[in-house]
Amino acid sequence: MSAALVAAAVTTRLGNNRMVQLTNDDPSATTIDSVVLLAACSDAIGDFERMTGVTEDSTNITHMALLVQGAQCFLEDYKSRDGGIMNSRMKRFVAACKDLGRRVYSTATSNSPLQSSTQRQGSRPDMDRKNKVWSAGTIGGRLPESWGN
Repeated sequence: MSAALVAAAVTTRLGNNRMVQLTNDDPSATTIDSVVLLAACSDAIGDFERMTGVTEDSTNITHMALLVQGAQCFLEDYKSRDGGIMNSRMKRFVAACKDLGRRVYSTATSNSPLQSSTQRQGSRPDMDRKNKVWSAGTIGGRLPESWGN
């Protein structure tokens, strides 16, 4: 996905007047500064990919929703907006990205009662530690009958 697709989605969702305010330093500006908007979208894409470990996809609505949210956070950060509101939005963006990353790359879990343990080089494997080791020539711990117990 390119920053241009994210920029189009941001403009559609936030509206033209809001975008003019967020992308321009001059309060009398009447057009969206596309350079600032594309920079914010590129930053959002970069953070999204870094935090999720996933390459963003323009056909995935979850990715697009997160990228729009991230771009808005970056635009407000560029304008030095109110710290409280901006921080809470950025925290939601970061949490959502990390949650998506956890869902994509699930961790292994088990309900096995077995416990893993560290093995030392030169020692018996864990599976044999509790078993008695029988001497050569024995069958199941007993000497063959031909040996005349």
